[in-house]
Amino acid sequence: MVRMKMRAANMHKSKMEQLFRCMDADGDKRIQKHEFQHVMKDNHIRTWLSSMDMDPGDADIMFDLLRGDDDLISVEELITGIGRLRGPARSIDMRRLLAKLEEQRGTDANTQFPHLGVAAV
Repeated sequence: MVRMKMRAANMHKSKMEQLFRCMDADGDKRIQKHEFQHVMKDNHIRTWLSSMDMDPGDADIMFDLLRGDDDLISVEELITGIGRLRGPARSIDMRRLLAKLEEQRGTDANTQFPHLGVAAV
């Protein structure tokens, strides 16, 4: 089981490094927004990302979620960021998001958003 997870992590890293090289058109080891947007228009890349449970639908939002404080994406940010964005949201992810929202608004998200059907913690 551990070996399978390590193999999957190594495969993910390898795929993301390959994607990074494809996106880094100017070779500066950072992906700029226009480089990201350009590659995300490619149907082969979109299909490849979809096959890994990634929704390549909105390149701008994806870039903003992956970028670092310098508004660029490093290879490490791409590897860890894509890993976090893959697949459906887990219940714990949604609870964390609602808790942050409650904290920022000073309210109970269950009261503000009862249609979400989230049980109080």
